[in-house]
Amino acid sequence: MIVENMNILLIGGTGLLSGKVLDLCVSNGYCTYILNRGHNNKNVEKQVNILIADFYKIKSVEDAVKDLNFDIVVDFLSRKPEDINRIFPVFNFKCKQYVFISSACVYRRFKDDGFITEDCPKPNFDWSYSIEKYDCEQTLINLSKNTEVKYTIVRPYITYDDTRIPFGITPLYGYHGTIIGRIIAGKPVFIWDKGEANTTLTRVEDFAKGIVGLFGNEKAYDEDFHIVTKETHTWKEFLELMFLILNSKVNIVDIPTEYIISQLPEYKGMLIGDRAIDACFDNSKILSTVKELEFSISLKDGLKKTVDYYKENNYLKGIDYKWDAKIDRLLSKYSSQKISFTDYLGNANKNDRLTYFIYRYFSIRIANKLFSLFRKTGIL
Repeated sequence: MIVENMNILLIGGTGLLSGKVLDLCVSNGYCTYILNRGHNNKNVEKQVNILIADFYKIKSVEDAVKDLNFDIVVDFLSRKPEDINRIFPVFNFKCKQYVFISSACVYRRFKDDGFITEDCPKPNFDWSYSIEKYDCEQTLINLSKNTEVKYTIVRPYITYDDTRIPFGITPLYGYHGTIIGRIIAGKPVFIWDKGEANTTLTRVEDFAKGIVGLFGNEKAYDEDFHIVTKETHTWKEFLELMFLILNSKVNIVDIPTEYIISQLPEYKGMLIGDRAIDACFDNSKILSTVKELEFSISLKDGLKKTVDYYKENNYLKGIDYKWDAKIDRLLSKYSSQKISFTDYLGNANKNDRLTYFIYRYFSIRIANKLFSLFRKTGIL
């Protein structure tokens, strides 16, 4: 169902999710605005209205929207309750529907819970990110009670696009071609706990169709939805599919989650609170609310699009040698394999090699200190 002649404001507008939502809003003919600091707007289509403001400086937001009213405001940026407390009051009398992008990680994830529905217990206390997003939801619900604004809470799970490979522990955004480089070069890739946990990976184009179908949809008012495909895979199946797409021999090392956390503690919350436990969803609520929604992109086809995009675009930002070194260190310490620097694209420079050396041969704590010191002194 496409509601015509709507004014849409996307707070953000150029990110992984918001960029595809923006594209769909434009193709639907909506009068579309984006609000951001203006750092990544060079490829935004000319018919989009750009509002420049700092999300964290409320006066600049108020100034940017002072003469405007919207049918829909979509908040892609709020991460903590204080963000909702700051930004929502700006739109008390400026929009009809406020859509907050939360996360499907807010659900409690016990093994005996089975398929996740919107009514499942919340929050997931094993990951601070999940708690923060859930607290945002509750803050929005409470704030909206004293207004005429209808809220809609949307919970994506793990999403991916042409530039993101949806693995658990990944390189910096834009450098996900590093994973492709490793596999093609024959380097091992690790999996946690035999890769037995089930996961749900949704292509952003499908997610965008779901969320836009909620715009102006009365069935979405004061409701919450996760927007995820029904297709599920184990993490091992995901990795094996990557090797298949790249026509490479499977080379996977199984490492217990506890050991990974001991070596890379920064990933503790993500692993024990999400990636190492099942994530299978019942998506009947969104399908019954957005009748025309169809999750049409399979994981195999979606991942091939990502791989092809990196290859066709010179691996985008290149190789994340910090991440690559941390993974090599983890694998070599656990399996005693001799793993060393690989120049995947044939263009590695001195800084790449030094960065790799620091994170390959020193603990994460010492490596971070050395890296910071070398940056300050101009060595890197």
